[in-house]
Amino acid sequence: MSEDYSLQINDIEPFCQDEIAVYRQCAEKRDKELRQRLQDSEHKLGLSMPLDEAKERASQLESEVTSLERYFCEVMCYVM
Repeated sequence: MSEDYSLQINDIEPFCQDEIAVYRQCAEKRDKELRQRLQDSEHKLGLSMPLDEAKERASQLESEVTSLERYFCEVMCYVM
């Protein structure tokens, strides 16, 4: 099903490929900036937390990152 959808996008809107590429670049740049801001905030928060809580928080965040990466991969595989 995702292959059919991908073909439709490329067949129907071939003139938008440049815009899609620019959008992806902007989204990647935004994601990178947001990740850095979040990482900086979490680092500051971790410094103010007791060690056990900071370790628990780090583990929780790693789990969330894994979940989001899987979701992102599924979305990108569907779109492409």
